[in-house]
Amino acid sequence: WIADLEDPRCVDDVVRSLRGHRELDAVAAARFAAKTERHWVIGSGAGGALAFSAALGLVVGVIIVGQSLYAVTREHIKELATLKAIGASDAEIVAFVLWQALLLATCGGALGLALAYLARAGVTLVGLTLLLTTGVLLTGLGSVVAMCFLASLASVHAVLRVEAAEVFK
Repeated sequence: WIADLEDPRCVDDVVRSLRGHRELDAVAAARFAAKTERHWVIGSGAGGALAFSAALGLVVGVIIVGQSLYAVTREHIKELATLKAIGASDAEIVAFVLWQALLLATCGGALGLALAYLARAGVTLVGLTLLLTTGVLLTGLGSVVAMCFLASLASVHAVLRVEAAEVFK
């Protein structure tokens, strides 16, 4: 049973009085919510499955974004060698890769936010509530930026190895 009290200040008194009945387990709403959350996230294994899925998604994302960045870098290797030959610094060459990673992070973050809000609207239609708190959204966006940064490391390594003489091949 769920009791909706007119005066929430009397919750403790009502819980104490109901605990006198052996067949009842009375708890306040906040404790019930925490108990339910703990059961579903920890006790049922759903939390572990979600964490594993998130980690796997991050690894797959790093690999896919890394391959894309590396392919773009390899396509422009002659241009990068030319820039090096005319005096571009390593930092300027690396900036080429990093702006691409930032562009991918921006596009991926925007798409992720759109999908999150779409998912929230979808689950609302079936009577569920999806909380998109600032912390959750910032964590998601931070993960996308970190993923793109990690994915850019192979490309950064490749552009740092480019020799100016490549332009003459």
